[in-house]
Amino acid sequence: MAKKKKIKVDGGAFDSVEAFHEYMRRVLVELDYKGNDLKALENALLLADEPVRLIIENKEAMIETLGDYAKRFDVLLHEAATANPNFTFKYK
Repeated sequence: MAKKKKIKVDGGAFDSVEAFHEYMRRVLVELDYKGNDLKALENALLLADEPVRLIIENKEAMIETLGDYAKRFDVLLHEAATANPNFTFKYK
């Protein structure tokens, strides 16, 4: 069984939705995420064929910056983790 790759996401590292996706493209390069929206991000997480775990830090800063978009991202994370056994996440 492959070792689970842990990827840290700093929720305070971006100041807009555009910067969020730019940041996610950098940290999720191994998942082939190249998009600019939540649907493309969801597809990358759903297609993960190796075990990967996102560790999301500074959730409060992310919510403050992204507002409802952060809530939609949270729903996406839960749905992707339910649909793909190779993907998990946690807030730290």
